[in-house]
Amino acid sequence: MAEADLGFLKVEAVNFDNAILDTNQLSVVRGGSYALKQIIIQIEGRLAQARLPNYEAVTIGSSTGIFCCEPKAMSELRKIVKSYLNSKTKIDEVHFVPNELFTFVVNDVIASNYLIAKEQLIALGRFKQASSFNHALPNFDTNAHSACALNGFLAADSDNKSIKASKDSIVSQSVNTRYRIGCGVRSWIYKQEREDAYSKLSDLGVKWDERLNTLPKISDYSFPSDLETLAGRHQKMSIDGKVAVIYSDGNAFGKAQRNAIMDANGKRDPIEVQQEFDLTLRVERALYLTHLVDFLASKGALIEKDGEKIVLLETLLWGGDEMTLVVPAWIGLEVLRHYTDYHKSFSICGQKLTSSTGIVFCSHKTPIRKAEQAARELADAIKERRGGRDESYFDYMVLESIDYPTQSLDDFWTTQYGPEIAKHRLPLKFNLDVKLLHERVAAYLEALPRSGIYKLVDSALHHQLKTLAHPEHTDKQTALQQKGTANELPLRKQRLLEAGGQPLTQALNELMGIFLVMEEGKSAKPFSDQDTLFWLHILELYDYLAPANPTMEGR
Repeated sequence: MAEADLGFLKVEAVNFDNAILDTNQLSVVRGGSYALKQIIIQIEGRLAQARLPNYEAVTIGSSTGIFCCEPKAMSELRKIVKSYLNSKTKIDEVHFVPNELFTFVVNDVIASNYLIAKEQLIALGRFKQASSFNHALPNFDTNAHSACALNGFLAADSDNKSIKASKDSIVSQSVNTRYRIGCGVRSWIYKQEREDAYSKLSDLGVKWDERLNTLPKISDYSFPSDLETLAGRHQKMSIDGKVAVIYSDGNAFGKAQRNAIMDANGKRDPIEVQQEFDLTLRVERALYLTHLVDFLASKGALIEKDGEKIVLLETLLWGGDEMTLVVPAWIGLEVLRHYTDYHKSFSICGQKLTSSTGIVFCSHKTPIRKAEQAARELADAIKERRGGRDESYFDYMVLESIDYPTQSLDDFWTTQYGPEIAKHRLPLKFNLDVKLLHERVAAYLEALPRSGIYKLVDSALHHQLKTLAHPEHTDKQTALQQKGTANELPLRKQRLLEAGGQPLTQALNELMGIFLVMEEGKSAKPFSDQDTLFWLHILELYDYLAPANPTMEGR
């Protein structure tokens, strides 16, 4: 029996980074991200109230919603969505017009098969995005005589010049709206995620004691209003005032959704399978964020200021299969390992799910959009490698100043390490079979002769030597003959190990167990002390692997 036709409508925000990451002011960023997510939820609420024939919300993400109904009701569904986007709405007591903050595209199709409809909507969305404005059109009826003090290109057409970062200058209506929303939700945004998890788990039919008995309470916490506060002060100068920007993107989640629908083999309605996939993913994100807040508080990423307990976390993007987090640099790798460990057995509807992640360590003064873009490029580069989507890999970048890469990622690595070493620099993954004790890792790092390793790595980069094999000859005459050549490096490494004795050997063995390195087309493998890149990673991540908690006043 042929499936009946249904009308499918997709509303999605496009180019929305321009309206979320256009300033470094955290409340503005938070407000934009939260508002966008709530807009999609409010649209779903409006449509549900309309009681259109055969109406269903198929999927709801952080910036996208797909809805369906009888074909004869599609014009009404479309009218409701477009009317909402062009009318004033209210989020956390702040009134605004969605189309004045973000750029949306709305597309609809008639189809008898959801998977076909989804592909058509994706194609239409890409076509319309290419012809859409990079930013929501501003109000041209303004008497503003200057640009917004925070984003630099919208008209300064609000009456707000009290934002600290704007230095007593006026900001745009868009920035002001997002700032007010961001300030309003600062103290309860993650608490709301926790509470949402309760209702969503109930919708999935999960019993109370299966997931919620151990869900931590996080209602007492607030979150930073600026990146300087989030970064904090640290007694180690190399990480003082630095943040870690972590971007993670699911691998082939669209394919996993299709597979889940195909696996149902007609026994379940495809829309029902999509809804279960969507709801399960939203629950997992809410649960993870709740556990992350608790994890950070337990690890000391917490300050007390003006009677508030402030957890040092900002979530720039959450929803769907993407997430962007900002935490202090000193706890960045711990957060990334916690994220990987939490999702190690992640599956939905029988589909195993993995992710690709980029982490960028940088000054809190680095434009947040540039840092997020660099983290995103790291994650995207992993996906492009053969086998890069099979497991949850990550890559990192350490920016020592407020400068950021302006060339392609490949060119950046070549500039940093030379063509041969750059070619063999592959993504990493945490070895979750190894239990990491912070104090032990710190002690192992302390045992390393850092200056000796620096000289070894510097010479290896100079000679573009990717392998430091065991030396064939160790006599004095051979050493003199090889001095200054690439052949000298294995012997230099050997002497470095001998000088460090058993403590250094043990430290290296333990440190080599922290990460696994990708082998394209194969499973990840452990490092060897013959790998130049092992020494390079240890050197670059030395300050981030196990730093002490901050002790400085004013943090």
